[in-house]
Amino acid sequence: MAAPVRAALLPLLDRFRPTGEVGLREAFQARVLVGQCLLGIVVATFSGCQELFFGDRVSGWIIAAFGVSLAGQLLLMRLGAAMSIVVWACIMSLGAFLVADSVVTTELQPEQLPWLTLLPLAALVLVGPRGAAEEPPSRRPVAVAAVLAIVLGAAIVIAHEKGLTFGRPRLPMTPGYQIATFAPFVVSVTGMMWLYDLALRNAENELRTLRKLLSTCAWCKKMHDEQEGWVTLERYMLKRESTLTHGICASCAQEHFPSDPGPVKART
Repeated sequence: MAAPVRAALLPLLDRFRPTGEVGLREAFQARVLVGQCLLGIVVATFSGCQELFFGDRVSGWIIAAFGVSLAGQLLLMRLGAAMSIVVWACIMSLGAFLVADSVVTTELQPEQLPWLTLLPLAALVLVGPRGAAEEPPSRRPVAVAAVLAIVLGAAIVIAHEKGLTFGRPRLPMTPGYQIATFAPFVVSVTGMMWLYDLALRNAENELRTLRKLLSTCAWCKKMHDEQEGWVTLERYMLKRESTLTHGICASCAQEHFPSDPGPVKART
């Protein structure tokens, strides 16, 4: 992505972030989630207009309700709701929308099932960038979302087998309609991967900058750690898997051991 585009897009994503100071991991998650919600609103607007154009008002209203739910999730995040809650609310609302939209017609439309792959892609938000936290990020949210996608896919198939649908006839699969339904899927998958890469690159740049800037107390010389606050230099280095050895400089040896030349000789 060109640098001007990144420079223009990042402020837009940060505008919906929670107010107040957040860590690097939370900033990454917020940017990806905001981007996903905005992308979902754009795709929902296009798809809703498409369904209304082809005469399917039921699908149009379902898509409109999904777009409104995405806007509500942006508001929740802006108000400071926990990131995990907002992410899972987004995943569950996306799953509910895909199920509802898939059972509108009496016949199963196979092109709708691949949309469920968006669930594990959305769960990538909770993984976060490596190096932004002391503990390696867990891949469990992605696995859970993948299992959820499979379960919902099975539920859609069973619902059609049992006749648990809205009972509307399937629209004619004209070339124009096929392209109009396939294009939003490609845009959604590509856009989510693109947004994840954008936020990841920005997080890596911020992490490199933070690693160059070490905050130390001007009086006691303790180091500031994001998780533990002010800690000793030994503790700070230990958490970063660095080895710290001790010695004594000539001036300190002269001050603390004026009658013992040993430390000075050992240092020099």
